[in-house]
Amino acid sequence: MEKKNSNQERKKERRPAPIQQDLGVDQDEQAMNGEYGMLETEEEDRLHDKE
Repeated sequence: MEKKNSNQERKKERRPAPIQQDLGVDQDEQAMNGEYGMLETEEEDRLHDKE
């Protein structure tokens, strides 16, 4: 039984981080963009800085 638990722990350790974290996506901002799953472009990000 101990061997099975240690295998499960190893599997948890090997799981990659979600893609959203890798891309640095702001979840609140993404929710405002709708359900399309499209990220804002760098140009769109710069527009927010100007305002």
